[in-house]
Amino acid sequence: MGRRNTALSDVAQQPTLQEFLQLCTTADLRQEPTAQAWAFQLLREGTFQERWRLVKVFAKLGTTAIAPLLSIAEDHTAEIELRWFAIRILGQYQDPEAIARLILLIDHCSEEFLLEEIMRTLVQLEGKAVDYLVPLLAKPESRSLAVNALCKLRYPQIIDPLLTVIDDPDPQIRSLAIETLSQFRQPEIFTALLSALTDTAAPVRREAVKGLGFWGQSVDPVLLCEKVQPLLYDFNLEVCAQAGFTLSRFPIPQAAEAIATVLQSPHTPEPLQCNLIQALGWLAIPESLTQLEPLLYHGADTVVLETLKAFGRITEPNLRGQGTTILLQFWQKVSQPQPLPIQQAFIYALGQLQDPRAQALLTAFSQSLEKPIQLHAIAALKKIGIAASSEVS
Repeated sequence: MGRRNTALSDVAQQPTLQEFLQLCTTADLRQEPTAQAWAFQLLREGTFQERWRLVKVFAKLGTTAIAPLLSIAEDHTAEIELRWFAIRILGQYQDPEAIARLILLIDHCSEEFLLEEIMRTLVQLEGKAVDYLVPLLAKPESRSLAVNALCKLRYPQIIDPLLTVIDDPDPQIRSLAIETLSQFRQPEIFTALLSALTDTAAPVRREAVKGLGFWGQSVDPVLLCEKVQPLLYDFNLEVCAQAGFTLSRFPIPQAAEAIATVLQSPHTPEPLQCNLIQALGWLAIPESLTQLEPLLYHGADTVVLETLKAFGRITEPNLRGQGTTILLQFWQKVSQPQPLPIQQAFIYALGQLQDPRAQALLTAFSQSLEKPIQLHAIAALKKIGIAASSEVS
């Protein structure tokens, strides 16, 4: 013991790298308060080769070195090479919190050099990253960190751990867990999503209703529609809008009717109306176009404009005829000049639908004194011409 202390006093002032490496072979660095300071000084000031040699012995300092190493790794103002070595050293510890922090660093790191090192560290764990993170879930002070890290991994192994936190007191944890679980298709996850529809926190309800939109291929869409429809009347408008978007993924008449019922209510705010119009357009079934038609006549200019945009997004060949008929009838019935944005959206929609029946009206628009109208009409006529020629060929 006395010989070790004598050796330490010999290098206590300014240890060289060689002296420090030699010390690593003869002393327990965890028992030496100054050893950590020496190691970090050498790490910060060393050349690449000197830092490389330090990597192999850094773990001898014990877990007290993890916190300062994380500070370096997460410091965006620090030298990139220094951060790279800090990440590499942290990978040797296989410490749960360190692994979690490195995983979260991926989203806040633009340097490919550092990202590759983080991914190399995760690959070395050979799928055991989840096992290292699970113990953190048991501690309230580290649960949020663990959940955030687990959600970045997207491995099937994260399902069971995340199911344990869907009732956590923290709504952010519940929301993040539901969002991530929505990417998987296990029966217990479907049950969790249904339960989360009645969560007290709006972000949780929104993620749950969004997640149900991905179940249309494995669950009866009529059942899904019944579960999602009540969320159209949620107190939170973002939840209402998401319910509409989710229903747009179920191509059944019940979905169109559910959305249209809310659209027809005089109490529906205009921003939500626009969201639900988008949803009806995305639904892309004959019933959804039928429900959109009345909005062209009875809506505010903003609503009419959004409805025309919905018609302009139709891509299904079997709906183009119906869409063109609705638009041509609308223009025949309007008795007063329409604002320029509405005219432009109307012309654009006709061009997108590519129905030759619109050619005469578009030709008239191409003679307009308004230059933007002319240009839109000419562009639409070209689209119809291309469509007609392709049909002939």
